[in-house]
Amino acid sequence: MLFDRGAADALLRKIRRTGNEWRDFVIGGQRRYAQMESVELVLPGFEHRAWTTQVGFFVEDWGMPFGGLLGTRGFLDHWVVTFHKSAGWFQVETPDNTALTSQNDPALTSPHFTDARSLRAPVRP
Repeated sequence: MLFDRGAADALLRKIRRTGNEWRDFVIGGQRRYAQMESVELVLPGFEHRAWTTQVGFFVEDWGMPFGGLLGTRGFLDHWVVTFHKSAGWFQVETPDNTALTSQNDPALTSPHFTDARSLRAPVRP
């Protein structure tokens, strides 16, 4: 998983070359470096399913047009994710079929939780 520099700053992670693992990625046609960190992740509503994984925080703030990239290792190997773009929703499930469902709701300006099991967020083009 890869996140922008702002996520590292918000989590008070210091970006520095010495003593940290940096990896390079080609994104948007440009080579970009990310500092790899071991972090614990949890989805609201699934606090009992927290996991630890490697996350990359981009070293430079390059105007990333999205919050992050979910990877096949670290996120998609823990969850079942279904996207239904034409209907404007996505769903995240545990392997045992407990679900968080997103619905396309233009009244919402940012994701929020209506209860412990339902995520409602606009699906952006």
